[in-house]
Amino acid sequence: MSGPAVRDAVSTLLHEVDPVARCQAHTTLGRKALANDDLDTAEVHLREASDLDPTDEVPRQLLETVTRRQPARRRGFASWLRGGR
Repeated sequence: MSGPAVRDAVSTLLHEVDPVARCQAHTTLGRKALANDDLDTAEVHLREASDLDPTDEVPRQLLETVTRRQPARRRGFASWLRGGR
């Protein structure tokens, strides 16, 4: 993962305290990870984005994509780790 969007997102996470800006940065990193088929990293960033701004539908929709792309066995284990979320 590299490029201006990723650098901007990382910079935001390092320097910004605004939860909406941080949500957008995590969403950007989650999208990039998803595009690179790095589902674990995508899930981490998209969950953080959802926690930071629960009103933003985009991270939740992207998380659904991650869940659909994960193998069934992995989905069950991940759900168990999250307490059934």
